[in-house]
Amino acid sequence: MAARVFLLSVLFTVGLSTFRSSEGLEVGLGFASEPNDAVVSRNRPLLLNCEPSHSTNNTTVHWTFNNDLVIPDTRRTILNNGSLYIKKVLYKKATQGVSDIGVYRCLIRNSYGTLLSRPAHVRLASIGHEFAESPANISVQIGEAARLQCHIESTPLPLITWERNSHPLPQNNRYITLNSGILIIRSVDSSDEGEYRCIGTNEILNKVRRHSAVGQLTVRPRSPITADVEFISPVQPASVKRVMEGSTATLDCVVSGRTTDVTWTYKLPNQTTDFVSEMKRSVNVLTLHNVTQAHEGAYTCTAIPQDMNTAVDDEMADEPPPFTRVVTLEVLSPPLLVKKPKSQVYPTAKTVRIECEAKGNPLPEIVWLKNGQTLRINGRVSARNQSLVISNSVSDDTGIYQCVLNNSVGGAWAAARVFVNVSGDQPMAPTRLHCSAASATQVTVTWHQPPPPPPTNRQVQAYTVHYVPTDGGEEMRTVSLNRSFTVSNLLPFTNYTFYIRAYDTKSASDQSLPVTCLTGEEVPVGAPEVNVVSENPTSLSVSWTPLSSKVARGRVSEYKIQWRRNDHHSTNNVDTVKEHVTHYLITGLQPDTKYEVRVLAATEQGWPSLPEEALPWSLVQTLPVEPDAPLLPMPALQLVVLNATTILVKWSLEPVQQKVDGFHFSYRKQNGELLGPELIEAGKTEHVLADLEPQMWYEVVMSGISSGVEGESAVRSIQTWASLADEASLLPLPAPTHLLAEPISPSAINLTWQAPPHHNISHYTLSYHVVQTALPLHNSSIYFLNRYMLYICRYNYIYNNNIYITICTAIKMHDNDRHSEYSQKLECRTLEDLPGAVYDVQWKLLNTTSVRISWKEPVKVNGVIANYTLAYSPNPNQPLTEWTKTIVPATKLSANLTTLKNNRYTLKIWASSGAGPGPPSPSLEITIPSKLPNGRSKHPPKPDHSTVPKPDPKPDQILGIVIGCVIGASCIIMCTILLVYRHKCTKPGPVCRTGQAAANGSTGGFYLPPSTAFDEMHEMECFTGHLDTKGGFPQDQVNGLKLTLLTNGRIPNGHATRERDHGVRITENPQFNSPIGNLSPGSCDGVSGGGGGGGDCRRVASDEGDSLLSGHQEGDGEEEGDCASLNDTQLTTLDCCQTKAEQAAAMIASAGAADDDDGFHENETHRTHHHLILLGPNG
Repeated sequence: MAARVFLLSVLFTVGLSTFRSSEGLEVGLGFASEPNDAVVSRNRPLLLNCEPSHSTNNTTVHWTFNNDLVIPDTRRTILNNGSLYIKKVLYKKATQGVSDIGVYRCLIRNSYGTLLSRPAHVRLASIGHEFAESPANISVQIGEAARLQCHIESTPLPLITWERNSHPLPQNNRYITLNSGILIIRSVDSSDEGEYRCIGTNEILNKVRRHSAVGQLTVRPRSPITADVEFISPVQPASVKRVMEGSTATLDCVVSGRTTDVTWTYKLPNQTTDFVSEMKRSVNVLTLHNVTQAHEGAYTCTAIPQDMNTAVDDEMADEPPPFTRVVTLEVLSPPLLVKKPKSQVYPTAKTVRIECEAKGNPLPEIVWLKNGQTLRINGRVSARNQSLVISNSVSDDTGIYQCVLNNSVGGAWAAARVFVNVSGDQPMAPTRLHCSAASATQVTVTWHQPPPPPPTNRQVQAYTVHYVPTDGGEEMRTVSLNRSFTVSNLLPFTNYTFYIRAYDTKSASDQSLPVTCLTGEEVPVGAPEVNVVSENPTSLSVSWTPLSSKVARGRVSEYKIQWRRNDHHSTNNVDTVKEHVTHYLITGLQPDTKYEVRVLAATEQGWPSLPEEALPWSLVQTLPVEPDAPLLPMPALQLVVLNATTILVKWSLEPVQQKVDGFHFSYRKQNGELLGPELIEAGKTEHVLADLEPQMWYEVVMSGISSGVEGESAVRSIQTWASLADEASLLPLPAPTHLLAEPISPSAINLTWQAPPHHNISHYTLSYHVVQTALPLHNSSIYFLNRYMLYICRYNYIYNNNIYITICTAIKMHDNDRHSEYSQKLECRTLEDLPGAVYDVQWKLLNTTSVRISWKEPVKVNGVIANYTLAYSPNPNQPLTEWTKTIVPATKLSANLTTLKNNRYTLKIWASSGAGPGPPSPSLEITIPSKLPNGRSKHPPKPDHSTVPKPDPKPDQILGIVIGCVIGASCIIMCTILLVYRHKCTKPGPVCRTGQAAANGSTGGFYLPPSTAFDEMHEMECFTGHLDTKGGFPQDQVNGLKLTLLTNGRIPNGHATRERDHGVRITENPQFNSPIGNLSPGSCDGVSGGGGGGGDCRRVASDEGDSLLSGHQEGDGEEEGDCASLNDTQLTTLDCCQTKAEQAAAMIASAGAADDDDGFHENETHRTHHHLILLGPNG
């Protein structure tokens, strides 16, 4: 509490010394004219206007083109008034040369900051070579309406005229032309027949004319058969038309068929009646000039045939006409500023809020600029509900801020100037900031603190370390007493940006230059998304999507592909590939068989350590073999190394009945991506692989093709030579194949394999390791086997005595001088074993018929726990099979036994897995009393509902009740009188929401919550509780907080010392002015008048409820010209003598107590101790 009060005094002093009125503060920079959009033709001059306002002094003007600074030259010149003149506009495609077509902005700058003008889009005048839409061939009857339409792309919009039979249209009111390229002909007659086409021109490119294709209008005689009503326009029953605000909107409704009257209906906003247009024959064109938001809505075109029977029944008279079309008119409007930002002055460590509200259709997006540059919204800078909020303001926040609003229609902007007033003697900002990752979740930050500037020579007492995810997130902070700090609880493999602020006994420094650090790696927390496709009956194509950085939590170093038959869950086939590979081909599978496939990713820290259910498998079935097209057998594949970079591939295929169309050939480098397949002609039996890497293993896959179906695949591996000098060395042996594993016990698996024929094998090397240890294969355990062994790998009581484990195995073979590559790896899980005994079994009495039993999981699970069995019996000598049993799911470690009728039971618990039930726990005796401690019996009697008169209370009980009521009423009356009396002497304080800080004894340490629950920067809104007339507080409360101020000679921040008057001194506030006279503390007597302190103090303006509260003023606090409401507050200071460590602790607690304010300031004092401010009821 003392630290918080000390912080208030510091902030008040800084507020008085740095506050400046916002009244009269202007942006100090503006435009007299801004550039506008322009359409120009090639090789013509262009002038873009830009002129600073006349009230702006010492202003420099610059231009940007597509966000790059324009450097004036002989072709582009910035005029004296700031405008940009381009002598000759150039246009070439971006990849072919210089182009002046793009976005221009004018940038003006002075000592206050920088302003950026609205964007001026310069476009090249153009018109399409052909019409995108030409008139269609139509046929109409005499007297009906015709509608023709055409469209051509043009910048600016084209001027469309119409021709009939290559001549301009005659002047006739039956011809209606619309600006959108539409021609409507009313009451067509035979003279209207002919060829119609459009002529498109561009107002800038005057010499360019485009002609559309010809559309034939055929006029037929009127048929005696009445045709149905048909809408030519609009065609759809409901459509949307979008127009610009202020433009002219044209809605045309054209109907053919029976003689029909057409009208438009629109419901006016806030009106009970509808707008109905004039009724016209077959064609009705509604034109709306100067469209506004009031014109938005649904317009209904209604067609009423004249021959419709008007003699309808009364109940049908209100039915809507049967022929309607609805057009919804949407009015698009550019952004319009509703509330412009205001220029303001702020002290340091304040929350800056800049509001910018706008409307428009579509709703505009807001981009914030500071001094002409896009502001990064991150950490302490946030955008909320069309407002910009900057917490913990520093001097670097001073500048001109713009809110730029844009939508598809247009744009707007507004600006405000922010000035952050700082103390002239604040400490220097820390320098030489350095960070390094200590682990996946920790970063160590170190820095240097420059010496304090003279003449203050105040030493830095504490630092705040600020950090935020670089890619965006909430800014966090912590406090350090040293110039080194380790930040914990960070996200793995995430960039964080750090900066430091220093604090002395009076104020806070600006923030240091930021530094960015990447945390360490961790194992992934998920698996890639997998797509599996069966391309032929014996193979599966597997592809996957790389993990996101959030899931990978590091750089992926390799992928593991696992596959198994759906009915063989104990054994997985495994292969690994490098991090850049995202595709794998699984070969050698059985046709028409279900397989499960999974891909896992690993970082340098290992594979995911997740339960099996969190890493799902993908189920897929291989294609069946068609009866009339059997699969080709596996080719006999042979690999020969020719030199260090070349392999000769030979193959042969046993005679088959079906025709061989060719071969698919693929290969890959060890752990690399499969390259191919390459189609090889059927007659070939050799292929050369060249340009390979020396001393590298390569895998070759070969399969035959018949009738478009791929046969069984042959897979072989071989290693190239190390160099040309090794060409005479012996060829390596091929790897063993058909490695199979079968679990035979909880601690053993049976391995079998096949060796290639015609090789004199001397022995085998078996390598294995436990899966999920992240050990590479060469770190595995190795055994040497003779060539006759059918090897059984017994794996018991190894790796922390785990029985139910997964083993990854691989094998290679040797002769006297050579060895092969390891075979394909195989993962096999041993069988489950019986679980161990549960332990720590306890019971708790719930009532006379129920108990709660709890236990802990066995130390040795040896598999997967399926359930727990609770067996209990009143007779322990009874056979266990006859005991009462309750089955509990494996997810629970407690259960209730109810409806117990006996007083004594014996209980045993055991766990069960797939291998069976484990051993039972030791017997537990349960004793149930007949009566509970509260006196209730085991079998409570039934309630007696008979009416029995209750005895009267004893006389001494009535007397006690009366005395208690009298005493209570007397206390209430006395408290009420006292509260009323005290209310006359004080003013009510604000309603407070406060946090708490706990002292830590003599060490001065404080618990700092991660974030105090204050809204933005309202931590100083109110801190006061009720003061009595002597400046005291209620028991155990300080400023409304229930914290003990003095306990056993201690103060919250440390020990009270015997120095300086041997204790604590209470000082009256010399600035206190009583509202009813010049009173001394503790009395309510006197006449009205000035207080002892006079009226010389500072008034601190309040923004958003924030108040800077002051304490005892010395020195510059007595300046003239300002006034504070503090004169209405009886203020006392508690002079506590503290050590430097205790002062630092107080500052740390203060820094952590405020939500968005870490400024730390204190009144200038000539004492070796500091003041703790106790606030009166007025704050």
